This record gives sequence, structure tokens and C-alpha cells, in this order.
Amino acid sequence: MRPVLDALHRLQDRSVFTPSEGVQQACRLLADRFGEATAPAATGVARGAAGLLAEHTHYAPGFALLQPLPFGTAVALRPCVSADTQVAFDDTDGRWTLSSETRLPPETPSWVRVVEAVLHRLAPASPGLEVAVVTTIPASFRAAYWAALAVALARALSGHTPPPDVLTTLQAALEEVLGRPFSVAYLKAAATVEGSDVTLVDTITREHLPVPSLPAETLAWAVVEVETSNVSPSTLHRDVDRLDTALSHLRAGAFTGLTTLRDLEHQDLQRALTLIPSALRPITRYVIGDNRRVPRMVAALRRQDPQMLGALLLMSHHAARTDALATSHAADAVVEQIQARTAEGLFGAALVDPNGAVLVAGRPYVLPQALDQLTQDLAPVFTVSSTLI
Repeated sequence: MRPVLDALHRLQDRSVFTPSEGVQQACRLLADRFGEATAPAATGVARGAAGLLAEHTHYAPGFALLQPLPFGTAVALRPCVSADTQVAFDDTDGRWTLSSETRLPPETPSWVRVVEAVLHRLAPASPGLEVAVVTTIPASFRAAYWAALAVALARALSGHTPPPDVLTTLQAALEEVLGRPFSVAYLKAAATVEGSDVTLVDTITREHLPVPSLPAETLAWAVVEVETSNVSPSTLHRDVDRLDTALSHLRAGAFTGLTTLRDLEHQDLQRALTLIPSALRPITRYVIGDNRRVPRMVAALRRQDPQMLGALLLMSHHAARTDALATSHAADAVVEQIQARTAEGLFGAALVDPNGAVLVAGRPYVLPQALDQLTQDLAPVFTVSSTLI
């Protein structure tokens, strides 16, 4: 009974980001760094969302499934007398100056350059601003952080949720800063996520559908933060080019009407792979495979089947490891430990962000102690930390 009660207390003690608290903290930061003001600040908030099956949409358009996180980002801003914009972040001291005449150098931290890029696109003629940003999104969920930052800033500038054309603008801003493709699925989820619903996104049509999550008494989530993987912008660009080449080969062969790899039927996969050069097959198999896994995971959620959900996470991680080469030794070790304990109430795990976020699914009263044991087992080899979410 004692382990069950301990697990219950730890699950109840989880911190959850709320929009109202986020706005209050952003407004306090604005006043602390730039002084009090008589006029109210404009504010914007966005939740983070982790890709249960979404990383493949950085490579090629398709379906993505994103899990809402109990973390978020809030922005408060107001005009200032200067022509330049000043930006303050809650996790760093001081402020950053965004010149009205010149852009920041490439070595500037990415989160500062994201603010600059969004302002440059959405408010190019705006006078100088004072901007305060607070976030609770862990650094390992980098895609979720960038998307929430861009959406929260867009909301603060306009006062409403960004429409599809603005999401395209935000996507371009992020890709400029990151120097690599960035999936609109993360932006769409940040702009639309509500409650505990999982978000299904079609990155081609930009449509989304909320999918009810499993009950809290059935499924609990945790993130294990590990060392980052080796997916560089140049590697991602190379793989995107390979996928474009693979699609061209398929169109020139037996699949003349194929417009995207997403539309390839699963039963045609093996035949399709024989039509493209061997060097293109692994990344093509990975992208098509994760696209096919999305509707299967949606079905698992609707059936309230956590075992199938966990199995699909494990399959996705295996594909990212062997076909996309997009994992790390530490992430692989965590997933192997989880897979070895599926009979004990752990359902599955996968590296869902190359910046080091391994998402773990398990039974609520099993997961807390399992995380403690996992951290202890891996401590001699890897630096890992875990958080119930």
C-alpha cells in the first residue's frame, strides 16, 4: 500500500501551467525589468505540445499526433519610447536589444532570434516594444518551446489565435532562425490545444482534430531528459532532399499519381522501396511508417488501449533509431529499459524531441517508482533526469 500512496502523492504534486498564472508572471517580469506603466500590457499565452508521432513531419508533410504538456509560455508586451525593442526572459538576467535597423547576429541565442524573426514578419512597422517572456517548458522539448513562444507572441501582438496564414508566417520565422525545416504541426497544436485532448494534425491541409486522451487512472506520462541526439540542420536538409528524390522515383515508376509520401498505402511500401535507390530507403521507410502509425495510435486512444499506444511509441523509436539515425545512446538506453519492463505496467517510450525528451507512458501507480529505478540504473553511464507530467 505504501508505494501506491507514494505514487498517488507524487502524481498529485505535479505542477501545471495555467494561462492566468502565466500572464501574471509575464506582467510582473515586464514591470520588474522595464518599470511600472499606467496602461495595461498586451498578453498572449500558448501551451506546449510534445509529438507522440510528429518528428517525421519535419522531414515531409503528413499526419502528426501531439500530446498536450502541462507547460506553457506567456508573453507580455507594450510600446516604448525607443525605436528599438527590448526583450527580457525569465530564465536569464538583463535584456536583449532588437535594433530597428539591423538584425541580430547568428550567434545570438535562438529564443531571442525567434522573437526578432516573429516581430519582423508580423509587426515590421511597429514602434519599439518592451517584451517579457516566461516559460515552464523544459529545454528538452525544444520544438514545443519554439512553437509556444511564436504562438504566444503572435497572440500578444494581435489579441487572437493565429489563423492558418499566420501559422505559415510563424513557420517561416522559425525555419529562418533554426536553419532547418520546422513542422507546422507543433504550431497548430500550440494554437489549438485544449484540456487534455491529444491533437491530430494534417500538415498539408492544416486541419486538426482533438482526440480524447486516456483517463488519468489508466495512463500517466513522464519525460526523461537525456543528452541530445545528433540530428544537425544539415542532416535534416539532406534527408528532406532524399525524400524529395524518393518521391520523384516513385512518380516515375508505378506510382504516377502519388503527390506525397503520406498517401502511399502500407501494402505498397515494400514494392515502393524496390523502386528507389538503396540509400534513400531507410529515411523513406521511417517517414511512411510513422505516418501509418498515426491513425493506429488514434484508434488505440479511442479504444482506450494503453498497451497498443505504448507499442506504437516503441515502434516509432525503433524506426527513428535504425532508419532515421535520429536518436542518442542515452535515449536508446532509456527506451530499452522501459521496453524490458512492459510486463510490470510500463507501456512504452520514445525520443520525441532530439533535444533530449524521452516520453514515457505507464500505469499511474507504477510510473513514479519505475522512474526512480530507471534513473538509478542509468546513473553510472548517463546523466538523466525524470519528471512526471
